[in-house]
Amino acid sequence: MGNMLDKLLAPFEKAGETAHVRAAFGEPEMVGNKVLIPVAKVRHWFGLGYGEGTSPAEEEDAPPDEGKGGGGGSWASAKPLGVLEITAGGTTFVPTPNATLLGFMSLLTGLVTGTLFLLFVARPLVRRFTAARESDESCECCE
Repeated sequence: MGNMLDKLLAPFEKAGETAHVRAAFGEPEMVGNKVLIPVAKVRHWFGLGYGEGTSPAEEEDAPPDEGKGGGGGSWASAKPLGVLEITAGGTTFVPTPNATLLGFMSLLTGLVTGTLFLLFVARPLVRRFTAARESDESCECCE
């Protein structure tokens, strides 16, 4: 069991080596007279399972059941939060824009614009063309 368990734990040990503060704070970069340090939200999730054992056979002539098992997984994510801006005057945190919120607002703006276009531009044009066609059909001089 020890050998199999060691094999299962090996990837987690390697992943655990990356779960430190350097994963959340990037390398400082000098830009002009400022030092910029990227900041991120880093998450690591781990799971591991293992089973082993035998159970008695229900029939007398049947061999006993045997069992083995094992499994594991990990998940990691990093989300940029912003940068620390260090100048002679002090340190400030500059957040990055929220991409999800920007995408939602763009979609909402498009929907509102499309609805307003249909109500105030397309609808009156359709009414005008429909009325013009109806007036042409009721004309007796053209028959």
